[in-house]
Amino acid sequence: MRHDERLFVREAIFQSARRRMRPIFLTSAAASMGVIPMILGGSGLWMPMGTVICYGTLITMVFLLTVLPCAYLLCFQGSTKRRAKSEALELN
Repeated sequence: MRHDERLFVREAIFQSARRRMRPIFLTSAAASMGVIPMILGGSGLWMPMGTVICYGTLITMVFLLTVLPCAYLLCFQGSTKRRAKSEALELN
């Protein structure tokens, strides 16, 4: 989005988070709810595995929607100014 639509870092993060939130949430919710019968079954093998899958997908969803955009912002915070400078130099 930053290269194709020429958006600033914050705008690109906001637009991509809006676009990707529903699919990520629905996929994580479906995977988490799908393993509930494994958890409720009480088997020695399937219950722990279902628990790990359930909580793992929920925690991963939170990380994908919060930590990853924040890390992207920290890494590419000054790149918009550098891009503007390089474009100004190319025009001169």
